[in-house]
Amino acid sequence: MTKFQIKSDYKPTGDQPSAIVALTDGLKKGTKEQTLLGVTGSGRSVAGSSKVFIEHNGKTYYVSINTFDRLFEKGMPETDDATQVVILMNNDAETLALNTKTGQSIKASIKEITRHKYYGNLYDVSTSCGRSNTFTDSHNVYVLRGGELHLVRSDSLQVRDYLPIPENIAIGGKGVDYIDLREWLPEDNFYVRTEHVEPVLAQIVGRNKYWRLKNRNERLAMEVYKSLDRTVFSARHDRVSSSKLAASVPLILPSTDNLWRFLGLYIAEGHSTGRYVTVSTADPSIVVWLNTFC
Repeated sequence: MTKFQIKSDYKPTGDQPSAIVALTDGLKKGTKEQTLLGVTGSGRSVAGSSKVFIEHNGKTYYVSINTFDRLFEKGMPETDDATQVVILMNNDAETLALNTKTGQSIKASIKEITRHKYYGNLYDVSTSCGRSNTFTDSHNVYVLRGGELHLVRSDSLQVRDYLPIPENIAIGGKGVDYIDLREWLPEDNFYVRTEHVEPVLAQIVGRNKYWRLKNRNERLAMEVYKSLDRTVFSARHDRVSSSKLAASVPLILPSTDNLWRFLGLYIAEGHSTGRYVTVSTADPSIVVWLNTFC
């Protein structure tokens, strides 16, 4: 790598100097991978009206961040470089979080709440496709302006700027016609309700179970169902469900735009428990679509 030097009118502030020293030291030592857990202007701070999911005593609430203001004993800090911190002990309230080791969304206990005063301006930015967000005036935003991509502060945004927010992402190569859940679901705790009960099943599960499958539409354990080695075509009308829920889905999921959009939203902003799935979004268009699709 050739010599690299940053030329900027800005000076490091807050915890940036110590982060720069740590990252530089890692480079000098030959560390191959380094993770920066927080960066200025990344959007970690949110306005008081921003809402989050909170689970408490078995119930889920969608509340504004400023609901937690009552936990602070003192008033708002006098300067914008001071941060107030409240440590929550023995707290049973949980919210969605990212497990940095597994990359999975999890429910985690809320251990700490911080707030700081911001003396600048807040900007509500909305796009023609229905997306919206709130930014501080110093937040960095990529925009397409005059045919070129620029990195600007949010207070420099113009009405005719274009933001890189794709509604859809085209993927080349061979398409996917279906998702065969037999390849993804574990054999334990999942059961299949099938329309076609072959006589061979009597030898596998016994006469009594075979009769109930044929006459009472009982479910078949996934482990047994897989042993039948059915083709996708013959399995297309069968449905699968868990041992805990009565709801079921097709064992062979047809590939549709709605399915892939839902999976994309779940990967980006989703979380699941044993009984429900949540998707965190403040985009009105996505909320309307989810209410229609689900």
